[in-house]
Amino acid sequence: MISKAMATTKPPPPPPLLRAPIPFNPRHADVPLSFYVIKTRLISDSGAAQGIRRAFEKMKEMQSRETNAEKKVAFLNWLAVLREGLHTDILVKAGDGQPVPAHRAVLASKSEIFKTMLLADDCKAAPAGGIISLPELTHRELQHLLEFLYSGELRPAEQKPFSTVLSLLITADKYDIPFLRKFCERRVIEDLCAGNALDVLEAAQRCSSVNLKERAMCVVVEQAEEVVFSPEFEAFACSNAELCVEITRELVNKVKADVRKKDVNKKRKRS
Repeated sequence: MISKAMATTKPPPPPPLLRAPIPFNPRHADVPLSFYVIKTRLISDSGAAQGIRRAFEKMKEMQSRETNAEKKVAFLNWLAVLREGLHTDILVKAGDGQPVPAHRAVLASKSEIFKTMLLADDCKAAPAGGIISLPELTHRELQHLLEFLYSGELRPAEQKPFSTVLSLLITADKYDIPFLRKFCERRVIEDLCAGNALDVLEAAQRCSSVNLKERAMCVVVEQAEEVVFSPEFEAFACSNAELCVEITRELVNKVKADVRKKDVNKKRKRS
């Protein structure tokens, strides 16, 4: 009886699973696993390709804008008109050399001072003989000035001497040509060194350029031994007494600052 009862007893059910098993779909039985990997890669590669394509399209758009801007600048460039002397109506004379033909409209549009000089009214006559005289410039410097007024730039292919850039800076300040002044200031700052710091300091003083004066003074103070003991400093001191006083004061302040710094370092080492 016992053996018969035991034979008819069913085994206990298996413990319940935490989650239902994923049913097997016979349709996917012959699909290799690599299919899903390849498909994922294709999707990923497609997204990267779209990003690269968009980047190239953006680059082409930027190049197109740059090309159009260059064409616009070339279209507005009056340099060819100046060189060919087309329909000129005024002469500009430097301290030396022959007068250079130019156009009243161009000069007046780029400088308020030129505009006033060219404006004839009841109280003031136009320039005698149709000539504007700029005796502070050499003939070569005058050509560079007119080149900039007609084109808005100085040709990079031709390296301008540093003295020419300083002369154009002073001219830009005197005749109120802000764009030329900023252009020359940037060029001077790029080439500023101990060898030309005194010239820059003198030019900055004449132009009332605070930024340029501070930068030149820093170079003079930081490289005082090279600057102060140079032959150029003697000539500079004879004609720039006020600037020499400022240089002396800056040097004294630097010495004091160096002494204070050394004292602080000594105290730190002791502690």
